[in-house]
Amino acid sequence: MRPNLKKMKLFSPIALAVGMMTLIGCSDDKYNLDEVDFTIGIGDDNGLVIPQSSTDAIKLSDILKLNEGDCIKKAENGDYVFEQSGNEIAPVHPKIDMINVAHKDTKSLGFELDLTEQLKSFNPFLAKGKRVVRKAPMALKTERDVFEFAYDGNKPEEVVNLKSADVNMDLKLNVKFPEGLKMLINTFDEIRLDFPAYMVFSSATASAGTSSVSGSSLIVKNVPTNKDLDLNILINKLNFEEADKTLGSLKINGDKISLDGKVKMSIDGQMDFSNVTDITSINPIQTFGLKMEMSDITIKSAQGWFNPEIKLNDLGEININGVPEFLTDDDVVVDLNNPQIYLTLSNDMDVAGIINGTLKSYKNGKELASVPVNGIKIEKNATSNICICRKPDGIDSKYTKVITPTLSDLIKTIPDYIKFEADAKADSETLSSIEFGKEYSIQPGYYVTAPIAFEENARIIFTESFDSINDDIEDFNLGENTYIHITGVIENRIPMYLNVEVEPVDVNGNSLSNEYQINVKSNVPASKDGASKESNLDVTLKPNNNQAFHKLDGFNFIITGTAKPADGIGETVTGVTLNSEKHSFNAKNIVIKLCGKASVDLN
Repeated sequence: MRPNLKKMKLFSPIALAVGMMTLIGCSDDKYNLDEVDFTIGIGDDNGLVIPQSSTDAIKLSDILKLNEGDCIKKAENGDYVFEQSGNEIAPVHPKIDMINVAHKDTKSLGFELDLTEQLKSFNPFLAKGKRVVRKAPMALKTERDVFEFAYDGNKPEEVVNLKSADVNMDLKLNVKFPEGLKMLINTFDEIRLDFPAYMVFSSATASAGTSSVSGSSLIVKNVPTNKDLDLNILINKLNFEEADKTLGSLKINGDKISLDGKVKMSIDGQMDFSNVTDITSINPIQTFGLKMEMSDITIKSAQGWFNPEIKLNDLGEININGVPEFLTDDDVVVDLNNPQIYLTLSNDMDVAGIINGTLKSYKNGKELASVPVNGIKIEKNATSNICICRKPDGIDSKYTKVITPTLSDLIKTIPDYIKFEADAKADSETLSSIEFGKEYSIQPGYYVTAPIAFEENARIIFTESFDSINDDIEDFNLGENTYIHITGVIENRIPMYLNVEVEPVDVNGNSLSNEYQINVKSNVPASKDGASKESNLDVTLKPNNNQAFHKLDGFNFIITGTAKPADGIGETVTGVTLNSEKHSFNAKNIVIKLCGKASVDLN
């Protein structure tokens, strides 16, 4: 990276000396120039100095060059931000199969009325001539269990427990009244059928009389006895928490759902003997005809505790594309103050979930870092907005924050990609609702962003160059102990400590460090608030031989920026976002001298 610096030509005063020697050699054509030794000596211990030079303020935008598609972006305010979107992730589709509970058995217990005592209540002497005198109506009220039934079905393993279930269940009952009873009762005041309390009716109809539902009971009033009573009942809910177990039980036992129960029938009416002409024709035992048909139970949906499989074992990868040059050095440490991974999880299921997982970064096929991330909640019937971050500061309140102190480890060395290995499970400890047989959808998506603001272990490296001096020095021969001395002032407005190293290079940019003895003194203090901080630069470079000197074409100033001072003196600067326009540095009063003895051969 090369800012627009003034061109620095070393040793340009030599041009004047060379010109004068040429004029002398050409002033008299009687002289044979081939016999003249044009070797001259220049310089002394005070050094041969090029004119003083300074750069303009070099903004970070001039140093940290970015290309289209780089993972580092410039925000509108000039701040540098790391941004990378995750690869598209296919949604997952949790599902629990429909539950069918099969009808196993229905047993009729019958319904008989023993009217012996009621018939004895008539005085037999009054029955001569097969007639009885008129008697006031007599109440008839009784109740009996009339049916027993049982059901059995398999419970899917994803169903942990049930509170209630929405079902389709049909019941059909037929009541045939005995002929003898018809002589005594024309109309029942009420017939009541009680089912187990765990059954909840959605509707019930009767072929005669007036019907109504109360809980799990069907009540029919003013029921005529001259025809059969047909009842149709639709049950839409089973309540697994119903406390009243007197008429049956509903339970989950291992991987089975079972229910059993009884149906109780109550009758209430008035016996009227006024139309009886022959009491002996009435059988004391009156038997009702009863039939009941029960369908299988289909559980459509339920309220309870569920554990559907959420196949989010792999949340995909974030490929890190376009890494700027200043982050590619092996010694760079990208210890960011607060990297953030924004995760969205769209869930149309009324079951929440929990994601525990591990973020892993890879470079050249090898794992760089592994960071556990636990307790990410997938909200039910909602889109969850989660921010996995190192610190909660500055995160929008609409995001649920998952604090992960070691998150920056993933990109301390910029990886090729980051992978999110997840273990997603439903929240089986929270009451939820689910529709069986329905394919739900959970759609994840995520991206990484981080202001380029550093923590204490951060280190970035960038390079500035002074070059194109080879033409000026190729004819020089150095005396013993001759060296190059560079001095100047570094002005810093960057929130990092700067350590300057100098690398001599040849015309192809190859390092000549092994051919020079190099001594650099420069530790530039950090500017936390953008105010100017200055430090002297003092560099000596002594070539091992003339050949090394003749190869020289310039210098790379390798600048290492760190959050904490190399000498341990000073405050560690963290949390200040690098800005392309506000942050800069300047090389002022740069003086380059050739110190010692040198000669140039003009032959």
